[in-house]
Amino acid sequence: MAMGDAAAMNGIAIMHEYGRGVPKDAEKAAEWYRKAAEAGNGHAMTMVAGRLKDAKNFVEAAKWYGRAAELRVPGARLSQAQMIGLAAERDRALAMYQEILDEDPQDLQAWLEMGMELQAGKRIEAAKAAYRKAIELEAVGGGGAASQARSRLRALEAAENPRRNAD
Repeated sequence: MAMGDAAAMNGIAIMHEYGRGVPKDAEKAAEWYRKAAEAGNGHAMTMVAGRLKDAKNFVEAAKWYGRAAELRVPGARLSQAQMIGLAAERDRALAMYQEILDEDPQDLQAWLEMGMELQAGKRIEAAKAAYRKAIELEAVGGGGAASQARSRLRALEAAENPRRNAD
């Protein structure tokens, strides 16, 4: 199947999703996204993965995000790592975050996600270091992920020093 066909299928999915020229129909949109994804459309792959994530099917969602990542769809690799973490494959998720950060050490969202994965694995000092890096990156143009990192870091530090924080 030609890539143009996949793009056309993705376009039909979008039409059904938003009701553009056709009645709005989430089920039909999902069907067309699936067809487009199977035909090789990266955007459709992320849409299929997102629906699988919403259904808590993290393993399948990770597979679709992985296929999209192979096509270099922005954000797909990070989403794949998130799904792998949610599927309780912590070491694999951490390795993926590290790969992402090796390629782009300024990826604030990856630092935040790595911190959360480390925290979930009870690796508190490493989690704090990742959160600090995310906060540091905010100063050089980061975004909302830094405020979440700051909040998580404060909570970890408060848990370590409950008496100091009570004063």
